[in-house]
Amino acid sequence: INSIKFAGDKRHGWAVGGDGVILATTNGGFDWVQQESPTNTTLYAIYLRDRNHLVVAGARGLILTTKNGGSKWTERKTGTHDHLFAVTFAPDNPLHGWAVGTFGAIIGTTDGGVTWKPQTSNTTAHLFSVAFESAKNGIAVGSRGTILVTHNGGAEWKEKKEISSVALTGVTFISLKRALVVGYRG
Repeated sequence: INSIKFAGDKRHGWAVGGDGVILATTNGGFDWVQQESPTNTTLYAIYLRDRNHLVVAGARGLILTTKNGGSKWTERKTGTHDHLFAVTFAPDNPLHGWAVGTFGAIIGTTDGGVTWKPQTSNTTAHLFSVAFESAKNGIAVGSRGTILVTHNGGAEWKEKKEISSVALTGVTFISLKRALVVGYRG
């Protein structure tokens, strides 16, 4: 299992992992059932808009979406074959989303995950996490201390001056102008 998320009600949750495994719970994690997955590709990340609308990112550029809590998953074309390690959507616009992965891969959607288009990151660093404060302002982080910032929804990503050479594996916004980044020394 590579990622787990729960809906706001804390009862409905999903977990994804190797071999295309998608697990779901409706009782807060006491019992899990395996959902029918359209793939056997490794799944790395999951995003929940609500307990019906979910997006999953995985190996070889794979994106899966569902509109019914996982009763049926649909594979989406992404324009990349890079592994995608993280996926997120804008808190102020659930149609705008991004996924990041190996060799600087960034893809974006403006229709809730139905169609995806590559964005230019100008890096070959592996990107492990992405967060957006709004549909315009976002940060992606990755290997070799890479921090990329956008102020226009990913039309342009600019690399911040290296502050560390550690792998940065997580990023989250805690306020409009403040984000926290975590990582590890390899």
